[in-house]
Amino acid sequence: MKKFIINTKYRFGFWIFLSVWNIFSAYSQPNNASVDIISVKQGVDGLEVSNFFLTEDQSIWLKTPNCLNICYPQHVENIYFGKNIGDIHSNQNIVEIKENIETIDIFYQGIILFYDRYDKKTKKFEKIFLTKYNIYKHREYLKTVLFNNKIYIFSQTGKKLVVNDVYKDNVSEIDIGNLSKIKDIIVYETGYYLLLDNGKIFNYKHDGSVSQIKIVKPHNYKKYTFNGKTVKQKRQIFYLDSKNRLWYSILGYPGVFVSDKYKNSMYLFEDLPINKSYVSIAEDKTGKLLFGSTNRYRFTGEFFILDENNFVKEWPFLISKFNLPKKIISDDFYDEMFVSTYRNLIILNFKSYDFFSKYFVNPEIKNEEGGYGNIIWGISQINDDSIFVTSDFPFWGIFDNSCSDTEISRFDYTRGTLFFDNQYCKKDSTVWIKARIKNTLQLLKVNPFNNEYEFYNYPEPIYSIATNGKDKLYCGSKTNDSIYNILYYDPNNKSLEKIQDITFKPSFMKLDSSENVLWCSNYNSGIYKVNLDNDINKIVRLNLKRSSIKYWGLNFGTKNRIYIYTSQGLFIWDIKKDKIIKQLSVKNGLSANNVCSAQEDINGNLWISTFSGLNYYNVKTGIIQNYYIKQGLPNDEFNLYSSFKDSKNNIYFGSANGLIKIDIEKFYNKRFSISLSELDVFSGNECKKLFKLPKEKIKIHRRKISSIQPVIVYDQWRNKDNIRFFTKLSPNDDNWSKSINNNNLVVNNL
Repeated sequence: MKKFIINTKYRFGFWIFLSVWNIFSAYSQPNNASVDIISVKQGVDGLEVSNFFLTEDQSIWLKTPNCLNICYPQHVENIYFGKNIGDIHSNQNIVEIKENIETIDIFYQGIILFYDRYDKKTKKFEKIFLTKYNIYKHREYLKTVLFNNKIYIFSQTGKKLVVNDVYKDNVSEIDIGNLSKIKDIIVYETGYYLLLDNGKIFNYKHDGSVSQIKIVKPHNYKKYTFNGKTVKQKRQIFYLDSKNRLWYSILGYPGVFVSDKYKNSMYLFEDLPINKSYVSIAEDKTGKLLFGSTNRYRFTGEFFILDENNFVKEWPFLISKFNLPKKIISDDFYDEMFVSTYRNLIILNFKSYDFFSKYFVNPEIKNEEGGYGNIIWGISQINDDSIFVTSDFPFWGIFDNSCSDTEISRFDYTRGTLFFDNQYCKKDSTVWIKARIKNTLQLLKVNPFNNEYEFYNYPEPIYSIATNGKDKLYCGSKTNDSIYNILYYDPNNKSLEKIQDITFKPSFMKLDSSENVLWCSNYNSGIYKVNLDNDINKIVRLNLKRSSIKYWGLNFGTKNRIYIYTSQGLFIWDIKKDKIIKQLSVKNGLSANNVCSAQEDINGNLWISTFSGLNYYNVKTGIIQNYYIKQGLPNDEFNLYSSFKDSKNNIYFGSANGLIKIDIEKFYNKRFSISLSELDVFSGNECKKLFKLPKEKIKIHRRKISSIQPVIVYDQWRNKDNIRFFTKLSPNDDNWSKSINNNNLVVNNL
């Protein structure tokens, strides 16, 4: 969760605050979902989530046994019972909230004598007493229901059902005669459905008529068993959907019963598998129903969706052993879901795979072996829209990264040559390629704009290359069988010069130009840091404390982190702490242990390619999503070191069958940039240009956003009432929007 704020003071006496809210990204099949979890890690106090509600400002009210947790985009506020004046007045579970324009009313489980009213401005809670309820003695709380913007509190005393219409301050009682204890209540327009403790269902109408709903059980209808044992369930379905169909599952029995609108008979709904025990139901705003089935008390086994056209399909969930949902809220199950469980609140975002683009060579051109040469190794960027790739077939090619799923134009080379890694130097418009010719590793220099090339004749093999992308090139080579060295390419005399002897074979190198440090990997001995400017601690080997693994390569991340690719997963190394702070492997959910490469995206999350599948690792939640051919990849097998992040934050991976581009903006969805360029003040009809703001872009990532509202606070400014503010979406826009008052701007229709 993020809150983006600009806070800039100028000599004209202005403070400008711009805040834009984000409620999680937090990605239309359910096993393709991105997952965000709200739990103790985000500041929630308490392990068990009792209930949750979404408010209009898109904060989340989350109740745990310890307190009320109000989850704002940047922080979680914990409200405790009786701790401070103005806090909540009960530690009971919150069963319902009713949001008003300036307040929010909070109703508690079992509380029938008062409720809390939360003031949005003061952020204080006021205890509101329900005085008329005091006359009823020995009453037992049943349920609090929000229906048609009204709140009803139900309780039972003897043979009477007591109904408190809270906002009308009206308490009525209904004679339920010989009906036994009421277990649950459903409110509808003309009456109530009453579920009794003995499992019988009655329909009470406001005209006073009462009728029993007959449950028509099929022949030989028996209790639900699993592996020969009777399963005892504590949860069941009792629900009226938006089409006025009543749904009911009998405790311990399979299947779900349904009755059509206001009919007094219920039949087994045979479109759902009847050999399942159904324990949960939810409905989205489109009319789809989600049924949860289980074979045990704690975990949901399978979900089924009954869509708006009455078609049923099984819905495999992303999370294995999904805890029985206590509550689900969703505008559309195929879009986004908020699910509370026994231990946290889970937010599932479902997206299509339009963030994947695939690039192949021209399918009509074959090499001499009859293959198309779609194995991609090296990837680099040569200008804003052009990506240069190399293959071991051999060829190099260029494609336009602004177009999705386009062909790679290729330049073929002679047989017997294999192309691997490539690095671009902008200064002399050169791509350096590590190539193998007749079992010798050599250095190839290519001008990608005219395809001119030449081999650099160095007498020893070139094991690895690294550039700063501008003008510096370093190579890993050797002097003899026991002495290896690092070479530097001098662009002035166009020669490779030895600058450092080392004791290990540099299988892979990566240049940190900010520190002038080369990070090197050796397949067998580990990771080394070579300080190019510092003679003290010139070469340092990382103390990884691992044995019998292969070290393939590495990449840099933010927050002083290095991502190390190994045969046993991905190691995350903290440079300042000088230790491994995290290891990701198949045990954590990686698709394979052999990690080929890793790239950090704009949110600090990781994209990890392996020998078998692509992975997305959400750093905050710790959840890993796997992507394979069935999710739209052209191939599951990726190549070592073959990844790249371009200037637009798109991420590329080379595979055994083409190149994959991940559009990060599309992946996170609803993301855009705002650039505040200048602020003008209108006094009367005269416009005075005050100043220009820094052209820093604010990255905004939120679930739903249609407007922003900057608030301007004056500081010793004369004639405030004559100042008006206007906004427009771009400098070329002729349509200005007037401010709603003297210190608020609104930008709509984003």
